[in-house]
Amino acid sequence: MQKMRRLSALMLAAGVPIALAGCGGTNSGTNATQDTSGSSKVVKITEMDYFTDSKGSKGMDNLIKEFEKTHPNIKIERNPVPYEQLLPKSLQEATTHTLPTILVTDNLNIPTMVSAGAIIPFSRVGSVDKSQYLSGPLSTVTYNGELYGLPLGTNDLALFYNKSLFAKAHVSPPKTWDELLKVAQKLKSSSTYGLAFSAPKDEQATWQFAPFLWTNGGNYAHFDSPQAVQALQLWTNLVKTGGASKSVVNFSQTEVYNEFAAGRAAMMVMGPWEIPPLKQTKIDYGVVPLPTPKAGQTPISPIGGEDWTITSNATPEQQKAAWTFIQWTQQKETLLKFDEAMGYIPARKSALTEFEQENKDYAVFAKQLESSKALTSGLRDKLPNVTDAVTTAIQQALTGEQTPAQAAKQAETQIKSILG
Repeated sequence: MQKMRRLSALMLAAGVPIALAGCGGTNSGTNATQDTSGSSKVVKITEMDYFTDSKGSKGMDNLIKEFEKTHPNIKIERNPVPYEQLLPKSLQEATTHTLPTILVTDNLNIPTMVSAGAIIPFSRVGSVDKSQYLSGPLSTVTYNGELYGLPLGTNDLALFYNKSLFAKAHVSPPKTWDELLKVAQKLKSSSTYGLAFSAPKDEQATWQFAPFLWTNGGNYAHFDSPQAVQALQLWTNLVKTGGASKSVVNFSQTEVYNEFAAGRAAMMVMGPWEIPPLKQTKIDYGVVPLPTPKAGQTPISPIGGEDWTITSNATPEQQKAAWTFIQWTQQKETLLKFDEAMGYIPARKSALTEFEQENKDYAVFAKQLESSKALTSGLRDKLPNVTDAVTTAIQQALTGEQTPAQAAKQAETQIKSILG
């Protein structure tokens, strides 16, 4: 949720070249080849993504340039757009058959793009050895049994905490909801809140609320269940008691990070994409799993990340060239360089093993991928509409306009209509 978000992460450090593995060769995960053909004909393709921050944009440019050095017969024209524009622009261009060849899209949008006929299953251009990838991330790009994308990298959510503020308050990282409420209270002061999370009226809230909902046994399809109401009550209590700021209803994930990085929040719900920028601050931070309703439970986090996809209106020749590029990005050394700088976790097992050894800060996130799942689970392409109902309920509860039970019941009525 990226979307949310992650654009504040450092994708690839400016000025740092990307070391790439060889000049093509065979890749056991995707059967990579060096070029699309033995001819001298140049195939021109286009790519669209939403990495518009300066370092992220430069990183993607560098990635493409490095590819073109070893694949002179393929030229890629990159077209970055703001995050909030990519999905509507893509859907519009799908109807006019003007889509770029490659789309880098949030995994949340895969079902919507498939339903719109905008992207093709990879079985049309090649094969992927699924055993080489984590099953969770692959589930986010699988629709009706077909694989429609491959991850640039993946992520989930955990609890960051300020070690210095915790030491001063003589408290330990909370493991349960009760402990979270108590610790947030002890950490609040005139200049600091205990916890920062993102609860605006968009998918950032759906994304950040999911671990609390799911770990308690609830789901978005039945939002008026006791489990869902209890999770919503937790967030409401955090705001009501001052453990969290009332401004969380307006906080984007970027703003949550800013509060934590500035020392105005002792804890934050956030993903690994913020680790690279945090390392550039003076904050002495730690990362632990999100608190659970009861001690000993396993948190269930949503899986985030962006994915390479190939569009349906590209010519067969362009689709083949796009597939060659995507295969190339899945080489272990390429993934390691790209994902480490971006704050992603590799979804490919061979890269993940080495990544974990070299990046201990990501251990909690990597471990949680074993129990994490797609935010679209059970909702598919209805997620945007369900999000409207859920985030309205969250806003009403956190602002005191309605009780959590009242807000959840109202949302459930809408969700039933949406899901039929």
